[in-house]
Amino acid sequence: MTQSIATTDDPLAWCWDRVSTRPGLAPCLGNLLREAEGRLAAELAEAEREAAELDRVTDNRYENIRHIRESDTRWRAYRDAECDRQSAAMSSGTGSGDVLLACRVTLTNARIRQLGKP
Repeated sequence: MTQSIATTDDPLAWCWDRVSTRPGLAPCLGNLLREAEGRLAAELAEAEREAAELDRVTDNRYENIRHIRESDTRWRAYRDAECDRQSAAMSSGTGSGDVLLACRVTLTNARIRQLGKP
């Protein structure tokens, strides 16, 4: 059975299994990141709908929608900083760009799970 990228924690290995040359890695990882970002946008929209409903029934007492949006902003800053760190730890030309993309896919998939849906 083929494992879906949504359930794997190693997008770099997932792409290596599907491309025949190293230059194929970046496009594969880029596609995975776009796919993950699309799933994240859908999950975030659902989380915002749920938060808005909670705000409605509680007269906005807990400011759920504000917290969701603030969490997303801070999470994105963390993801980008962490992936930049991982990429910078490698020398230029050694796959640092691939590591950057793979890290963003991995952390984006983890965020989707954090929002409540695998």
